[in-house]
Order: sequence, then C-alpha cells, then structure tokens
Amino acid sequence: MTFLVVRNLTKRFGGVEAVNDATFDVARGEIFSVVGPSGSGKTTLLRCIGGIEVPDRGFIELDGVTLYDSSRGINVPPERRGMGYVPQTWALWPHMRVKDNIAFGLRMRGVAEREINERVLRIARALRIEDLLDRYPWQLSGGQQQRVAVARALVIEPKLVLFDEPLSNLDAALREEARIWLKDMLKSLNITALYVTHDIHEALFLSDRLAFMLNGRILFIGTPEEIYEKADIPELARIFGHNVVRAVVVEQRNSKAIVELEDGQRLECSNPGRYKGEVYIAFPPAKIAIGRGDIKIKILRKSLMGGYIEYTGLLAGSIVRIVTEKSLPENAIVSAEIVECRVMPKHH
Repeated sequence: MTFLVVRNLTKRFGGVEAVNDATFDVARGEIFSVVGPSGSGKTTLLRCIGGIEVPDRGFIELDGVTLYDSSRGINVPPERRGMGYVPQTWALWPHMRVKDNIAFGLRMRGVAEREINERVLRIARALRIEDLLDRYPWQLSGGQQQRVAVARALVIEPKLVLFDEPLSNLDAALREEARIWLKDMLKSLNITALYVTHDIHEALFLSDRLAFMLNGRILFIGTPEEIYEKADIPELARIFGHNVVRAVVVEQRNSKAIVELEDGQRLECSNPGRYKGEVYIAFPPAKIAIGRGDIKIKILRKSLMGGYIEYTGLLAGSIVRIVTEKSLPENAIVSAEIVECRVMPKHH
C-alpha cells in the first residue's frame, strides 16, 4: 500500500535545480533509500519532504494527507507532518541527560510527564540503551550517541522517519554493527523510513528499494538486486567502487564489443546494450589480473588494506584501483588482463 507519495518535486537554489522533478512512492513499512554522490540533491530532497526546505513546485502526501501542493498553496509546517528526523550530526543537546534528549520532542508537544517517562523507557529498552538514560551525550561512544538520536526520532511515534546519513560519523566496525541493529529495529517495529546515504553498500543492505540520484534527478528506482544489475550508469558504477575508463567501441560481436582505450590499447568487454562510439567501460578492482594479458598499467602507489593490497594505477590516462595479493613495485609498468568489464554509454 502506497504510504508516501512524491510527485514532480523541484527545488532551486538560485539558478541551480538541486532537486529536479523527483517522483516516487514509498509503501507502509518500507525502508526506501536515496543514494547518490555528494551534491546530487539527496539531502535537499529529504529536507523538502520533512518541510525544512520549501520546494518550488510539486506534491507530497503522507498516509492520505497532503503535506505540500504547489498548485493549491498547501505547505504543512515540519512539526505537523508527523515525521521523525535523524541528522548526520545527531545534534544531541550536550547539557541534557540522555533521557531528556530523547524526551525533548514529547515535551515540545505537551505530552504528560508520566507518559513521557513510559515512552522514553520503552524506546530505550528497544534500542538497548536503558542503562544510559542518566548519562550526558559527551559520556557516550559514537555508537551510543547514534542510538540516542534514533530513539529521539522514534519516541514521538512518527508516521515516517527521515535518516540523513546517520552512520557516516561512525568508524567502519561500528558502522557495520549499526547497519544490522538499525535494520532489525526498523523491521521489528514496522517503521516506514526514508534513508539518504552516499554509501551504496549501506543502502543495499538496509533497503527494500532504493533510488539513484544524480544532479538533482532520480535516474533509477529498484530493488537492491535490480540496481546492482543496472551497471550502465558510470556514476553508479563509481559508487559501487568500480573503475570507469573512457573508450571507443570499434567492433561489436553479439553481446560483446572490442573497445579501444585512449592510448590505443584494445580489449573485449560485455556490451549487452550495444552502445556505439565514445563510451565508458567499468570493471571492479578485483577483476584486474596482474601478470598476464596484453594491457599495460603503470603502478603509482600501494595501500595495505588488511588481507589484501590495493594499488593505484594509471591506465590510458585514467586512475584505476587494483586489488591483488601480489607485491608490485611503484612506478613499474605491469602486464594485466581485465577479466570482466562492461560497456556503458557516455551520456544519460
């Protein structure tokens, strides 16, 4: 059942369209993510839905209630939209104890103190932070502060929770742990969530569906499986961590193509879209086999990444990443085979 409806939402800052004609639906109980590179407009989109920014045109409806309609002059203020908001910085009050941070929204709404105490304790138990209620934010770890911010958003029992990159301030180990408990919590409480992130792996793990946004436009909406297969958008391939290199298709062979790189080197890539002329090719760092093949790559530097080594190399004028267990000297030119690559169009 459609719960959140967004139609033709547009927001300009000066002559720049930060959000351009965004249209999508979110079902009740769904975790819907908006993913894209920095500057793509995803946070502005979130702020427009939350009422923090006023769009220039469009339509927003939540649970059958119109929140914004430019054609009818409707713009419900943020505090009456029934939404919780978890910002990137968490924005906890440093002078308030945890229990008062969580209760802040309830007190602003005039809820009776007895009910406030009951609801704060209930949500604290659900997030396993009931033993932190008498502490101050500065006495908490990053992961604990993040749970307090989520508790503050949920305690008001919102219809929709907006998440603006809430895990980006955590270190890698905590971020991985937070993904798991956050998804489990959202699903167990049947919470509808709109989640903004630039981390595609985070979005794939958390989401029922996700939208890919670029330059203010939503280019693709689908399930994690569908968006993973949508590999013909260079910017999306880069977010997945793939190398993207300029090339020209010189010969088509069924679903494959011979492409020529800018320095004249040639290789065969998958080309199911049968794209012609100037294109990009994309390939994962782990799909470069060093020590075999006819492709020449100059090794620039290396980084130790735990169980493997990641190298930065130069291929036909483009910087590429290489993941291998082999030890390679810097500034060496090595032979390589790109085991798996895909052709994608230059323009969308």
